[in-house]
Amino acid sequence: MVTSVVTSETKIAVLETKVEAIREDIHDIKDSMNSTTAQLKTQLDTMYNASCQQHEALATEIKSLKKFRDRWGWTLITVLGLGGWMLLVLGWVIQNWQFVKKVLDLY
Repeated sequence: MVTSVVTSETKIAVLETKVEAIREDIHDIKDSMNSTTAQLKTQLDTMYNASCQQHEALATEIKSLKKFRDRWGWTLITVLGLGGWMLLVLGWVIQNWQFVKKVLDLY
């Protein structure tokens, strides 16, 4: 019976050592997870800030391109409109050249 008590006490001591080792492993895993979480949070913050800067730069560029498009669009419409009127007048002058010549000869 004495041997069985000693053996039981030895087994309990071994189990307590293993439980303590498992606790240390769990503690190490928790520390590692906390460290990884902090690193991920820092990385995500960095990525978020970079994304915001890129979006701001793109918004500025798009605004600039829209301004350019609008300015040159109206310029093109104006030029084409004036060109159309000039062609219309030129066509009328060519068609009525004899009348225009008589009017010009009066002056």
